[in-house]
This record gives sequence, C-alpha cells and structure tokens, in this order.
Amino acid sequence: MFLNPQASRVLDISLLRQGLGDSAIRSYGRVDLDYQRSEGAYRRAQEGFSKNRVAFYTAGARKLGRIGISGDFVFDKVYEDSLSSAIRSDQTLLSPFYYYAAKAGNYERQNYKANVTLSYDLIPGILMPFVQLNYGTHWSTGSVDPRLDSKRFLLKYNPGLTYRMKGGTAVSIMALKGSARENAGIAFKNDRFATSLTYPDRIDYLNFGYGYLSIRDTSSLLKKTAYQGGELTFKKRIGSWNLLSFLRYERAKEESTHDSKSQKSYRIRAKFETDEYAGRLLFTRIGLDRDQQLDIHFSVLTGQDGHIDFSPTLSRVNYEAAQNTVDLSYSLIFNKRKRNQQELGLGVSYYEENRSDAAQSTRLDARILRLNPLFRSYIASSLSGMLVVKVAPFYSWPLQTALSVNPNSVNAFTRNVVYPDYYYFSSKVAGAQAGLSFLSKGLLKSNILEFSLDAEYSSRLSTAAESYPASFAPGKSRLQTMVGVKLLF
Repeated sequence: MFLNPQASRVLDISLLRQGLGDSAIRSYGRVDLDYQRSEGAYRRAQEGFSKNRVAFYTAGARKLGRIGISGDFVFDKVYEDSLSSAIRSDQTLLSPFYYYAAKAGNYERQNYKANVTLSYDLIPGILMPFVQLNYGTHWSTGSVDPRLDSKRFLLKYNPGLTYRMKGGTAVSIMALKGSARENAGIAFKNDRFATSLTYPDRIDYLNFGYGYLSIRDTSSLLKKTAYQGGELTFKKRIGSWNLLSFLRYERAKEESTHDSKSQKSYRIRAKFETDEYAGRLLFTRIGLDRDQQLDIHFSVLTGQDGHIDFSPTLSRVNYEAAQNTVDLSYSLIFNKRKRNQQELGLGVSYYEENRSDAAQSTRLDARILRLNPLFRSYIASSLSGMLVVKVAPFYSWPLQTALSVNPNSVNAFTRNVVYPDYYYFSSKVAGAQAGLSFLSKGLLKSNILEFSLDAEYSSRLSTAAESYPASFAPGKSRLQTMVGVKLLF
C-alpha cells in the first residue's frame, strides 16, 4: 500500500500524539534524505539570496506488549549566501535583542532535533499514561566580519494521559514544560572593522526591537527561555469521517543579558514573552472509489518585550510582534478502483504579521491571502511501482499593507529592513509548484522506496506604488527545488 499525501498527513499528526494513533498499527518506520535549494531576489530583507539545505530525517513507531514508543529525529546543515541585517540564529525570528550589521555574508547552520514519546497501557485499551521528550541543539556561524557564533540548547519534558472510549473515540491531555539556553557572540578577524567607523556596513549594533539600535554594545549575549503550556488532543469517528484534532497553548519567557558564565545570578537587561495558540482539525473519509480529506490548522503567536532602558522592572513595553496563520485545504482522490488514480485539491492560506517599535515610532502591518489549486496523477508502472505527477499553480495578494514611520527616527535598520519588508508584503505574486516522484515495492521487497523531485517558482507581478528610500527592493522571482529519497517500512 502506497502512502499518498492524505495518509501521510494522518501519520504526521499522529506520530507524537498517542491519543491520535491507530492502536492496530504495531510498527511503522520512515527514513528521508533531502537536498533543498532556494535562490532569487524575491525575498525578505533578512533572508539570504540563496539557501542550501541537506537534511536527514527518520521517524517511527513500535508497540511491544503494553509499551509503545514513537518519535522522530532530524539532522540538517544549512548554508545561506548574501544574508544581511540579521546576525543571529534562525530559531526565534520574532525575538528582538540580536546583532545587526548591514554587511552581507555567508552563514552556516546545523540542527539536531529529536522527539520521543513513551507510553504504557495501564488499563489496556482504556487508560494510557505517556511522557514526551523534545531535544534540540542549534549552531550558527558567519564568515564575514562581524562574525556570528551562536549555540542553542533546548529540552522539554511533557507528561500526559490518554483515555480511550468505545467507538474509537480518544482524548489526551499533555502538560508542556521546558527550557532553552542560547550563547551568542560576534568576533572580528580584521581589527580595523572592529574599531573604525569608516566602514558603515561593518558597524555592529544590538537590535532591541524593530529598529531601536545600540551601537557596538557588547560582544556576547546570553538568552534563557522557559516554556510552559499544555495540549489537548481529540479523536472521533463522525459518521463516515474520521476526525483527528489537537489544540495547543505554549508560553515562552525569554530573558536576555550579557554572557557572564562565572556569575551565579544575572542582571536581566531585556525580556520577550510570547503566547502561542495552535490547533488542527483533520477530517478524512475513505471510500471504495474515492477518498476525501479536509485539513484546517491555525497558529496565533503574539509577543511583547520589556527593556531596562524604558523601565527598571522591565514592565514597560516597547516592541510588540504578532504572527498569525490559517491554512485550509481540501483534496479528493478518485478512480481508486482503476489502475491509474487522480487527485484534485484546493488550498487557501492566510498570513498576518505585525511589528511595532514605540521608541522608533515604527509600525508595520501586513495581511496576505494565497490560493493554491492542486492536480496530482498516480500512474501505475512496472516493478510494482507508481509514478506520481503533481502540478499546483498559486496566486497571492496583499489584503492590507500599512507602514508608519517617523521621518526623524529613520536609521540604517529602517532603510535595510523595514522598507524592503514593506515592499515584500505589498507584492502580488503568481507561480507554480511541480513535482515528480517514483515509488516502488519491487526494488526492496515489501518496503516502499520513493525518489522525488519538486520545484516551486514565484514571480512578483507588482508591488506598492509608494516610494521609500529602501536600500533594496525585492526582485522579480525566486526558485526553490528539492531532490529526495524516502524509505517506508
């Protein structure tokens, strides 16, 4: 049996959520190796012109008597070229308190992420306690002065309980608890860049919000983050439809200071607190001749800071940010009784981002809508295989793009980041996704082996008519490609 995208979504949402998994499945495994590349001038200000990523991913689940174990692991290397105005890791992009310089350079990043869930059938088929562990390490470095060196460690411990009822209904509740620590610093190989003001693009700043800067403030930072929250999952059969769902809340409190490892206590210079609500509803209907799936998921993320420059108790807010998304997709696979099958789908995505910096009198608000129809054909071939062809055009346009800047507060960050981002969010974009993959059982006995090639091309059609003195404007196009091999067993 081949895993089409509908079945893959069911496994993905169920993998680390014991209450959503199918108790009849005793074993499942997956190994992926991917190479991804994106390149082009249509990009945000704090995004590289090109980005290459090599990733190894593995996931699986196993049931041994009353004990269940499931999890996934990813290791990747990322190389970014011509990235400017963001001397930082890519793990907490809404967070302020990071290094800034206008000079573009190359960055290398590395990630280890592992998630493991252990469960035990305390009352078989009814009550199942479990614990989930999330582990991650991240490393980023830059190759141009001022050079970044950032290391981040994360660990979360999430205990929970699943209650199963008759008819396949199940409810789970899980507590979220964890912490992260990041040490970041900058260094110079050329002493002239470290001390002279004659090279404006090499001057390093600390960014405390959305443009509130402090020149050559410190060469080392420490960020400590505490996480807490909870997750509720619900599984139920409603008529001929199967529902898998979850609702998650997580609060993160990040405290920033200078890196002083010898101190037992730290003088907190700034804080940034976020609240995130995320949820998903996945409806699946499997029929004799056709399968249907409706997927709805959302995320609401808001954050606000506190800084010692504005209040000794960090109680006064200067920087606020929000990032909200809603994705809705419907897909229909038909002609299941025939040798070749087809899939039609439609996706609608909503994205909203808000940034404000009171000290700079700067505010940016953006809302974008995207439509994405889909056609996919499953063509049976020899070697017990299948060829899958995908075509998915898309079109996105701004529902709102508003920018407010005090002319007396304009600085290098405004010209290099704020203005270009305004043009990015104001753009109307059209493009297409295309994919070709071959799946086979015959090459490796009963295991499924998949080779895939995917591409996405985006073309900017128009942007805002307003004229701001931006250091650059997003270009015309961007191309993303991915080559991968996957083994299912």
